[in-house]
Amino acid sequence: MTAQSVTGTPAHVQAPSSFGDSDANESCLHPFSAYHFGMAFERITVDPNRMGGVPCIRDLRVTVGMVLGQLAGGRTIEEMLADYPYLERADVLAALEYASVVVNEREVPVARPA
Repeated sequence: MTAQSVTGTPAHVQAPSSFGDSDANESCLHPFSAYHFGMAFERITVDPNRMGGVPCIRDLRVTVGMVLGQLAGGRTIEEMLADYPYLERADVLAALEYASVVVNEREVPVARPA
C-alpha cells in the first residue's frame, strides 16, 4: 500500500480547505508561515504500513509527534537538524504547521432528526 494523505486520498496532503480553493493556494504564502503553505502538507504522509499509520515526515520513519516532542523538550531546530541530518528545516516547520491545523480542527455534531 502506498503512502496516503491524512484525508485518505493518494499523494500528498492537500492544504486545508479553510485557506480557500486549491488553485489559488498554489501561488500564495500562508500568512503565518515562512514558506509556501502547501509545502507543509506535501511533507506529511500517512502510510498504514509505516509507523502504525501515524503522520510522518516525507514517508520517513520520523513521526510528526517525535519532532514536536523534541521541540517541546527544548531542542532547537538547529539541534534537531544536527541530530537527524536527513531532516530539513522545512520538515520541522511542516510538522509545526500540521500540528496547528490538527489542533484547530474540530467536529461539529449534526443534530439528529427527532
